[in-house]
Amino acid sequence: MAKKTETEWFIEPTDQGTNKTIWTVLRDSGNEDGIMVGAKGSDGRTHSVYRVPDHETLIPFVKNRTAMNLHFNIYNRRSSRGKLRPWPFERGTT
Repeated sequence: MAKKTETEWFIEPTDQGTNKTIWTVLRDSGNEDGIMVGAKGSDGRTHSVYRVPDHETLIPFVKNRTAMNLHFNIYNRRSSRGKLRPWPFERGTT
């Protein structure tokens, strides 16, 4: 039987204001994964990202991006050892 591959989701704030907002929202929601970590991307760079429980956690950030002046990138990876892959979350999700 093949082992199920889990997808992990991440958000990378690209400015201090966004970083503070993301951290506050994750902390206040009780998200234990909301610790910033460095993870290697498919581009070879290390990204400072917050791991989130699932892609649904990212929807409020995407929907409120303009209204709250948020600047971030979204990534996922197929396993805990995989490389981060950029995710164009806006298409078909909001």
